[in-house]
Amino acid sequence: MTTTTDIQQLHTLADRAALTDLLDRYQHSLDQGPFDAAWAARFYTADAHIEVPVGASEGREEIARDTTRGVGLFARTQHVGTNYVIDLDGDRATVRASVVSLHVLRGERPQEGMFASGGWNDYELLRTDEGWRIHRQAMHITWTQGEPPRM
Repeated sequence: MTTTTDIQQLHTLADRAALTDLLDRYQHSLDQGPFDAAWAARFYTADAHIEVPVGASEGREEIARDTTRGVGLFARTQHVGTNYVIDLDGDRATVRASVVSLHVLRGERPQEGMFASGGWNDYELLRTDEGWRIHRQAMHITWTQGEPPRM
């Protein structure tokens, strides 16, 4: 016999899977582009706010523009997110994820032109009609290796 507790646990597991899937797809998307309106709508709420070490972006249009500019500084990238700590509260969730980002600088040989960073991202996500979306995001860098490109 299925109980209310069983159904709640299934909903919780489904939400956790959806959140993990969204954030995994987001990390992969950073290595592929393009960062256009459709990309932003797949991952962010319309009024999303993100903070990265070089500044902040408000709304999907600005996030897409700034992501294009930032990722465009590199010839290739690889972004990895892992160790998701997920807290659910109805239609809201917070997630802390470890991140490692590898960047091949433009015009450089990979072994001489790499910039790497690691740390964590804090996310606040909302359940929308389109599914879970990032509403707030803050990147916290704890280590770097190599010289970052000049903006």
